[in-house]
Amino acid sequence: VEVETEREKNASCALHLAKSTFDPERDLVKRRIFQGDNETYRCRTWLLRHPQAAATACGGSRGFTYCAAVTVRINAYQNRAGRWAQILNMSTRRERHGFGTFLIAGLEEVLRRESVDVVV
Repeated sequence: VEVETEREKNASCALHLAKSTFDPERDLVKRRIFQGDNETYRCRTWLLRHPQAAATACGGSRGFTYCAAVTVRINAYQNRAGRWAQILNMSTRRERHGFGTFLIAGLEEVLRRESVDVVV
């Protein structure tokens, strides 16, 4: 699901900031999520969420939980039509459960529909 609500923004931020890898850029991670519409950032964030049955695998409750997040910057080509995307932050609640794989597969499909032909 693409992040839109404050709850989703907070969940994606928590997933990213739970990883010590992103400690040096904590403020930037937050700005990319909460101010992603700003022309300076041009970022969008997606979350993988699971229904209650899968919530125990991610440690969640209340009907569904968020298991992975990805924040992406989408860039226009300068000399041709189309766009390309940079994955800036990628996080999963639990590694080696396939959550990141599922999220990226869905993200690639969404980006393909939006004329993004390269993801790095």
